[in-house]
Formats: sequence, C-alpha cells, structure tokens
Amino acid sequence: MFRLSARKIEVAFRAAGLVPRTTERFGFFPPQIYNRLAPARALESGVERIRAFRPVLPFLLLHAQRSADER
Repeated sequence: MFRLSARKIEVAFRAAGLVPRTTERFGFFPPQIYNRLAPARALESGVERIRAFRPVLPFLLLHAQRSADER
C-alpha cells in the first residue's frame, strides 16, 4: 500500500487502455480513528484545507476514462 502512488496507478491505467484524468488527495486519519472520534473529523477537515498538506494526504481518488481508441 505504501508503494502505491498516483504515478504508478496512472501507468497501470495506461496499460489497461485508460486515460488518466484527475487525482484527488484526501483524508489524514485511518477510518478506524476518523469514524470513532469526532475531534479527529474536525481536525482532518482543517488539515485537508491547508494547501501545504495536500501532497502528503494519504488517500487517493483516481479518475480515468476509456481512451477514444477503445470505443
């Protein structure tokens, strides 16, 4: 999991015939903490808004679409 990066996923997307689109980073705490502790949710919301932390947020939401060649 720690070796999984947006760049490696984009390479896999291309190998599967997909065109990478946007990548969104989010989260800070693991779900076990986020779901149980209200202060963690508030803190995470604040951390996500700080631009300097965005590159190190651990969770990725990756978007891709089929290439025009595949249709």
